[in-house]
Amino acid sequence: MLALEESENAFSDYDKRQQRLVSLMRQSDASRSAARLASVQYREGTADFLVLLDAERERLAAEDSQAQAEIELYRGIVAIYKALGGGWQPQA
Repeated sequence: MLALEESENAFSDYDKRQQRLVSLMRQSDASRSAARLASVQYREGTADFLVLLDAERERLAAEDSQAQAEIELYRGIVAIYKALGGGWQPQA
């Protein structure tokens, strides 16, 4: 019974991680667009350098969050594998 519960929990966690990753991917796309716009505005003289820096900071933070979510998603895959009885032996 415990194995079934662990499997269900692993799949549930994976689903949540996947949804979070999709959300963060959208956020990354939006922040990249905002950074491109800020760059154009800075070159045209309609925005100051701090606006550009802030947009780039937001872009980098969003991309970092996305990368962390990808790592968590892969950890979720490993958790599913282990919950289903998978494992591996270290090479001697």
